Amino acid sequence: MNNDSTLRTDSSSLSRRSHFLLSYWWILIQLAYACLLLWPLMGRLTTHLPTVDGTCATVPLFNVWTIWWNAESALSLFSNYLNAPMFGGSNDAFVYSEVQPITLVVAPVIWLTGSRVLAYNIYLLLCLTLNGIATTLLLKDFKLSFPIAVVGGMLMQGLPLVHWQLDVLQMVPIWGLLWVILSVFRYFDKPSIKRGLLLGLAFSVNYFLNNHYGYFAILLIPIASIWLINFRHLRHRTFWLGLVGCFLVTAILLLPLLLKQVEVANRFADQRSPLTRLNLSAHLVDFANAYGLQAVNFKPFEDPARVPHWFLGLGTFRTGLGLVGIFIGICTVRYRRLSLFLLTLTLLGVFFSLGPTARWGNISPYDFLLENLPGLSSIRSVYRFGVLTQICLLLSVLILISRITSYSRWAGVVVTLVVFVEVIPYSTQVAAVPDLASHQPLLGWIQENVGDDQVVLHWPLPKGPSMYDYEVTTEQMYLSMFHKRRLLNGYSAYFPDDYYAVVEAFRENEIDKLIILLNESDVRYIISSGSNAKLGMRDDLQSVFRDRSRQDEVYEVIDESSHKK
Repeated sequence: MNNDSTLRTDSSSLSRRSHFLLSYWWILIQLAYACLLLWPLMGRLTTHLPTVDGTCATVPLFNVWTIWWNAESALSLFSNYLNAPMFGGSNDAFVYSEVQPITLVVAPVIWLTGSRVLAYNIYLLLCLTLNGIATTLLLKDFKLSFPIAVVGGMLMQGLPLVHWQLDVLQMVPIWGLLWVILSVFRYFDKPSIKRGLLLGLAFSVNYFLNNHYGYFAILLIPIASIWLINFRHLRHRTFWLGLVGCFLVTAILLLPLLLKQVEVANRFADQRSPLTRLNLSAHLVDFANAYGLQAVNFKPFEDPARVPHWFLGLGTFRTGLGLVGIFIGICTVRYRRLSLFLLTLTLLGVFFSLGPTARWGNISPYDFLLENLPGLSSIRSVYRFGVLTQICLLLSVLILISRITSYSRWAGVVVTLVVFVEVIPYSTQVAAVPDLASHQPLLGWIQENVGDDQVVLHWPLPKGPSMYDYEVTTEQMYLSMFHKRRLLNGYSAYFPDDYYAVVEAFRENEIDKLIILLNESDVRYIISSGSNAKLGMRDDLQSVFRDRSRQDEVYEVIDESSHKK
């Protein structure tokens, strides 16, 4: 009898496992494909980060630091959250860049393992997988067959723009945008208060994932959604109550952060120059440039004098199919509203990504919008509006494939294969993070001898303004996660004036002026690393620690003015 009971239990357990696999196989496929796209990284999850060229890890290292600070702040119940330990603890320093609070989902990884890099890579893998899952659910709502929806999820994971910007972590989670689109469609299909609240939640989460994507969605998706309105719903109170609920949820969740971001943006308004915005705007040729291995690479408007190009293209064949799909959809009653929505969002994505480069003589519509649209002036990388164009064109391609398959399954299979292989993402390049083991003597000395609230300066400072110049700074920020002292150094979208003054003194080799500035900033210790980082012998600097094997050294800054007094 006991044997029969054991057999029934084993059979029931096997049945549950089989049911799980049959129900969620498509999620496992999306996860497996995400692993394949990141494959060179999968065996180095604790020691390497993804980069574009395999060398410069400036932005990934900074985002590792961001994830760590979110996790660290959670332990103290966010008591000093916005005053992050960079730039000497300047007020609201964390808001100088994107705070990315959704990365808190991987905070337990840091708490349990201590590995900040592992948390970063798990979050990256999770976001790619969710891109595929969100696309699959969206295409199912579009009434596409399940196999096409699953393939669509895999294609969306390989979106060229995402892999071009793979080292910019916040550019990866387009699942927030897809969730907003899904929630918009569900709301306008059957309005309800619950769906209105979920729509507000989708807008908010999308903004927390990526401030650019959040702004794009709040600004442009409501415009495209005009095509989805069923005018019969306007007579019902539920429709309007749902919209009010959407607005309230969005406002409650986002307003505290938005107000602080507006304050910071106004404080540093002079750091958003028109020339920078122009240089980071797209040209039409960029939509013919797809990032990845391509069988066909058609560039009808290429300007050899303009380097670099932005990779905003989806692929020649895919783009053509997407446009054909939109045209056929508009001519078909079933897909008309959807196709008009996708067409509007596609064109808006192109227009806004062109920014001030879209001119007719002396007339620039974008400059007019800059003066009249709140928040638009804070968008530095204008070309990123192009993500909406890529997403919408790919959705149109998949809808067209579904229609082709309904007439001929084999034709649909062939077109799908061509679409899949037309643009293949490049193999992920990786770069190693700084070796902590070799810095242990330095880190140990800092923890034992430098007070928790003291500000330290890591040496050297960046020699120029480029991302490559600031890699040394983000490496220093990486080390600071382990000694946990406030840095005068920092990397962000905005830089405070007192930090600029220190950097300029370094670049001009005005060490006397630099020491004065450090005393004014209450910096007591300078931490130098590497043979090229030595400060030399000075009366106002005293070497208090030296690790000859690593060439790490710590100098104490002597305030001579206080001695004279």
